[in-house]
Amino acid sequence: EQNADTALKKFHVLGLLGILAANRDGDYAQAEVLWEEALTLAREVGDPNRIGTTLCNLGYIALMQGEHERSIARSEEALSFARELGSAGEELTPETLVNLGLAVQGLGDYERAMASFKEALARSQNVGNKPTFTNALEGMASLAGALGEATRAARLWGAAEALREATDIALPPGERTLHEPYLTAARTRGGEAEWEKALAEGRAMSLDEAAE
Repeated sequence: EQNADTALKKFHVLGLLGILAANRDGDYAQAEVLWEEALTLAREVGDPNRIGTTLCNLGYIALMQGEHERSIARSEEALSFARELGSAGEELTPETLVNLGLAVQGLGDYERAMASFKEALARSQNVGNKPTFTNALEGMASLAGALGEATRAARLWGAAEALREATDIALPPGERTLHEPYLTAARTRGGEAEWEKALAEGRAMSLDEAAE
């Protein structure tokens, strides 16, 4: 039987391979297989942080495959786990809320999506987590597009674009594909000139202004 140290080393390798499969290769099914194996290892050694992080990753990878209900289930499991951890689960919660928001939005539950994005935005802003803050802005931009709020969608997207440039964190192609239908609908509805104007306004916003 492998000891805990060996299991954690294997967990680390599986996690990295999952990231490569998802972000470099776009092979979400393979990433899911790797992260499911990593979750088993994390549970075997009883490492709560690794369990929670992997549950969040599995919610994300289900979302990337268009499996909204499975993404919701994994995200809710991750959030429940984070609540059990108390303060130690604070870092896990915002990103999981973004995943949950995108999943329920995909099923047309816009009210719940808004609540998830708002909470993710507030929590990530409070702890200075700019990558998750950006993800939450992008989620809210998509949701604004779904709700027919073209100007708001463009401003939020512009703010997110500027933040990605400032942090040098590119938007993964799969996530862009997830947002594009909502943004295209908003851009078409508002017109090209209005979209570009609102986009520029968003890019000029501070983080506090974008959050507001």
